[in-house]
Amino acid sequence: MAFVSYIVKSGIILIVLLIYYEIVLKRQTSFKLNRFYLLGSLLFAAGIPFIHISYPFFKEVSPINILSSPVTNVLIDGEISVIPQTGVGWGQYFIYFYLCGVIIFSIRYFHFWYHIFKLFSILPHKKIRGLHIYLLSSTIPTFSLFHHLFFNPQGLDKKNRRKIFEHEKIHIRQWHSLDIQISEIICIFNWFNPLVWIFKRYIIQNHEYIADQQVVQQFQASGYLQLLVYQTLKGNTSFRNYFSCSNLKKRVKMITHAKPEKSKYWNYIPVFLISSVLFFCSTSIAIGTSESPATDLSSSLPVVKDQTASASLPLQTGETKDTEAVFPPGNVRNWINQHIKYPVEAIEKKLQGTVIVAFTIDEAGKKQNVSISQSLAPSLDAEALRLVQSMPDWKSAVKDGKRVSSSFAIPIHFRLSPAQSSETSVPEKKALSKAEEMPRFGEDVTQWINKHIRYPAEAQAAGYKSKVYVHFIVDKNGDVKEVELTHKSPHEVLNQEAIRVIKSMPRWESPGKVEGKPVNVSYTLPINFLNNSPGYPDGKG
Repeated sequence: MAFVSYIVKSGIILIVLLIYYEIVLKRQTSFKLNRFYLLGSLLFAAGIPFIHISYPFFKEVSPINILSSPVTNVLIDGEISVIPQTGVGWGQYFIYFYLCGVIIFSIRYFHFWYHIFKLFSILPHKKIRGLHIYLLSSTIPTFSLFHHLFFNPQGLDKKNRRKIFEHEKIHIRQWHSLDIQISEIICIFNWFNPLVWIFKRYIIQNHEYIADQQVVQQFQASGYLQLLVYQTLKGNTSFRNYFSCSNLKKRVKMITHAKPEKSKYWNYIPVFLISSVLFFCSTSIAIGTSESPATDLSSSLPVVKDQTASASLPLQTGETKDTEAVFPPGNVRNWINQHIKYPVEAIEKKLQGTVIVAFTIDEAGKKQNVSISQSLAPSLDAEALRLVQSMPDWKSAVKDGKRVSSSFAIPIHFRLSPAQSSETSVPEKKALSKAEEMPRFGEDVTQWINKHIRYPAEAQAAGYKSKVYVHFIVDKNGDVKEVELTHKSPHEVLNQEAIRVIKSMPRWESPGKVEGKPVNVSYTLPINFLNNSPGYPDGKG
């Protein structure tokens, strides 16, 4: 999907810029400006879709940030049955086809350089004023490559030799070969896009216009035109096609065209406006980021139910409307079912069970801190991580009119069909991740943790900051049991404090219930320790 998005974005940029060149700039005689426009268009289209920009106007962070209220290990209602897949999908065939094209055009490119280096080794040459001049004795026409001039004097008198020498010297002094090599490389990786080949042809054509325009300022135009006709009709042009233009009619027209007028320079002014519009339409931009204070962050870690995201997580419609993160493709469970693959190793070992993956959607909608919150088996853990990491970008949450990050925990249930399974499963904890009636705490859990958490003095002094995930069970009596870390901090003092504060929680007001009967319910709670501000030696804000 990312590759298709890149193709679409770069294609739109090239189409818009090519249309403007064809309609407005192509007939202008400001060839040096056209040179920068053409090469800049290729680079712009090739690079801009990759750019991500974030404008953080301000960031309000308290010294202790306990992110979120209790969150169950539920992102998707219902079980996701992962059907083992075999064979190669169309997406992989597409990648193979693309790579074959890249290889073919790379071979073509390196084959050209092979012949160039072969000429370096067999041709006599001499260095004059920084130019390496090689004398050609075959039918290969004169051409230049960087500071190397391959000169064929056959059939030319002294005056015409001088004209050709000056022509190629302009190419060398103005580094036209660099433009060609850049466009060649872009064409290799965009070989399927005809627009990049059109831009490359126009770049080569414009180089010839530049050289022709400057040569006729030193020599009579009529004599130079006769020389062009002679050179065009002379011999093999296979090498020359890389570095010159064979469209004689257009070159003649440009040579005889009137000189550029300053009043026509205004045609280049709209280029900045067009580029700005394309830039903001093609880049990923996040504007206005902030983090909420530690007093109440219950909305920063939502539980997404099994329903289309556009319905349950509405898009922002006003500057100050609070919204949760949105998964653009729609139903998260359906997307997972379409893209997940059951590892062959797990099938052979008949492994099945649940993996919980924790991750954060940042202000730009990008996935960050993807990690395993509840492990199952290495192969299944790896597939769950791959799946979440391959998700397309989300639309970030909005709080108080500003983009904010939000954290999620998504359980992925691996289940084999009866024919594939002999009921060999990885043991799981005897606790539900969701109950008909969830446990109730006596007060807001986030506020309780904010009041009782203590930022270790050692951690404050050392500037430690990290996020930990604490997994625990609220049993049938409402007591907190089996407290453990599923994602640890590299700083042990923070791990110990996270465990301490959860273990010190009082009995919950009521346990979870199914059909009116108490049940054990498991939770995963992310606690984010931030140490960006002074003060609060005991961790209380």
